[in-house]
Amino acid sequence: MLSVHSHYILFVILHILSAITSLMYVNRYSPCTIKRCLTISILSIFVLFIINLSNLWPRQEIMNSLTVMTPSIHLVTGLLVNSNHAWNGNHNRSDETGLWLLDSSLKNINKTVYNSDIFLTNDPMKYSSVLNRFSTQTWQEYILKHLSNRHDIELRPIAQYKKSQECPYYLTYILDHYYNLPEIIIFSHGRPHVHNPNIIKHWSWFIKNVKQDTKRHFFNASIGFLSTNCGIYVTRLRKSRPILDLLGYNRTIDPFANQMKTLYLGTYCCAQFIVHRSRILKHPISFWRLALKIVIDLNDCSHFEHLWHIFFGEPNKLDQRKTLVQWYEKAHPQIKERCLTKFIS
Repeated sequence: MLSVHSHYILFVILHILSAITSLMYVNRYSPCTIKRCLTISILSIFVLFIINLSNLWPRQEIMNSLTVMTPSIHLVTGLLVNSNHAWNGNHNRSDETGLWLLDSSLKNINKTVYNSDIFLTNDPMKYSSVLNRFSTQTWQEYILKHLSNRHDIELRPIAQYKKSQECPYYLTYILDHYYNLPEIIIFSHGRPHVHNPNIIKHWSWFIKNVKQDTKRHFFNASIGFLSTNCGIYVTRLRKSRPILDLLGYNRTIDPFANQMKTLYLGTYCCAQFIVHRSRILKHPISFWRLALKIVIDLNDCSHFEHLWHIFFGEPNKLDQRKTLVQWYEKAHPQIKERCLTKFIS
């Protein structure tokens, strides 16, 4: 098969031959008429086409070598170890080591891990139920040893606020990668098992199906959003209307509802989900910048916990079937350990 450079050379040679032929006609007192020159040029192009025919006609070995791009998947989480960074001072998070990130079932996807400023200190590690031992390492030493040398894990420092929970690193990732987002993003707490004890197993099954689904039937833009938590579905009135107003959501045409600051919302507790990038890109980057500013100003993420699904294009009351747990259990009817959902209103 000829290279591109070879084609150019042959093209030049053929037209040089055409010019030489024309001169031969001139020398024989038979001028190269327009008709003759045009005929020679057409013949030159035809010969070049024949030479290129092997490239123009798809060969089987080329077709076999073509691979369809599988959807890109990325996991985003944050590690907030110190109790001062918990939802409240009594909430022990000393086992938030990120050891679950080393699970072999997650090795085929890239991960961004936002670590709070506690990792920059040399405070000794507390007793960890995950490590099941008292550790003499500092948190900084532990992270450097176990996470920072992984090619599939990117560690990113982030300032954290006492009550802002997951919002800062969810929103920071969106802002940092808005123009080059992966197709599918898994957003996770630093201890994902708290809200779903089988979440790694469910993620692994989801990732496997997505990787095999080159036609994007399993999870796509039309599906867009899935909760990954198990156990609690919360429906309640939330005073979140001012936040939506700040972010530019249109109010309802109902005059009475326009005067209300509360919204009747329903979603799974507690803000761990999978989202398609199209749902993020439906808002301009300025929307997400403002969302982060609101979180920082409020120093609170509790309102956003009930709003994420709305941001990503779902109705106020999320369809209860839009959870990865139900997908997994439907695909595995033989399993005995199932998620029992408690409804709170």
